[in-house]
Amino acid sequence: YRHVDLLAEGLEIPEPGPGGTQADFQAVLEEEAPTEEELAEGGQAAEEAASQTLTREDFNPTLYNLDAREMESLQAAIAEEMARDVREAVIAALFDRLEEPLPNRQTEIISILNLLIPALLSRGELAAATRVLSELRAIESQGGVLGEDHRRDVAALLDRLSNEETLGELVQALEDGAISPSPELLGGFFGHLRAGALGTLIRASETTKSRELKPILRKAVAGIAQRNREALINFLDSRDPVVVTGALHLAGQMGVREVAPRLTGLLSHGSPQVRTAAAETILQLKATTLASHLLDTLLDPEVAVRVAAARVLQAMRSRGAAGRLKDILQSKEIRTADLSEQIAMFEAYGSVEDPQAVPFLDKYLNGKGFLGRREPAEIRACAALALGKVGSGEARSSLREAATDDDPVVRNAVGRAMRAMQDGPR
Repeated sequence: YRHVDLLAEGLEIPEPGPGGTQADFQAVLEEEAPTEEELAEGGQAAEEAASQTLTREDFNPTLYNLDAREMESLQAAIAEEMARDVREAVIAALFDRLEEPLPNRQTEIISILNLLIPALLSRGELAAATRVLSELRAIESQGGVLGEDHRRDVAALLDRLSNEETLGELVQALEDGAISPSPELLGGFFGHLRAGALGTLIRASETTKSRELKPILRKAVAGIAQRNREALINFLDSRDPVVVTGALHLAGQMGVREVAPRLTGLLSHGSPQVRTAAAETILQLKATTLASHLLDTLLDPEVAVRVAAARVLQAMRSRGAAGRLKDILQSKEIRTADLSEQIAMFEAYGSVEDPQAVPFLDKYLNGKGFLGRREPAEIRACAALALGKVGSGEARSSLREAATDDDPVVRNAVGRAMRAMQDGPR
């Protein structure tokens, strides 16, 4: 804007002449001043003019009242204004200005967004924060709108949102119930974050104690991992076993076959959780060529890992595991093992299609020792369940022989195995 003094333009300003003293000006004033008679006559004339132009009706307030239709229109306009989302309008105006290639203004708007997004997150307004990020990323993707400096500023903003401290506070708010977004909304917000956020979110999805939050986090994290598969694979090298375990779960769930070559090494990882997850991922990826590496895992020091390996071999029906499983079932350790491990080992053996499985298992279920002693009830029950996995006619005959056994544990196991064979022999 530019000020133009129109009064002075093209006018000649008179120069002061001789005289001009205070006494000269006082004489002019006295000469021009009206007398008392003139003042009285002027006041009377003004009153007469006013009485002729103003009437009582001029002060009637009903002349300015609104009719019913006008009142309704005014009230509707007021209600619309009060209900209007001023913040949305302001944000929209900010992004409209951000699209204009004016560097100073763009710098100021980005600095405003640096304050706005954390403020929205602290108040739990995840939808508004997501909308701001969506608009910002859309403008960032347009060529010729933001300069390099502004692109770096936007990247720095996204890095701050993706760091462990910010995400830790957000996860804490989610666990406390301060905010409770839907999986879609949470995934939409996480989708704008950097790949570096994946590690923090994977850990949160594995360690949260909230049953309601865990599936929401896992679904949201899967969305980020889907867009950053390479970053997911890199997290298998993390020093945090919780992150490695979570990364394996995601890789198996998503079918990321690129992790398969890494699974062999992870079966000997220092963390039993990682070893268990690696075994389960072999099954999820249907990596049958890695089944042989699970044979050593059947002898892992941790029960959970041994059980996981046995269940994977059972599901894969790996014939190559028959010999190792048979050795385990004949060992003394299996008789003192946890019941869950006993069941897992026997059922795995019954599923790997060993031609000698029925006579081998029948000896445990129906056989007697030299003095007529039978195997412990738990071992006999596990053998019955294994025969149910074999599913052949010979296996059915072996089970029928023990259907009326005196021990209820054995009878129950035989009943379960028979029900599992309802589809008939294979």
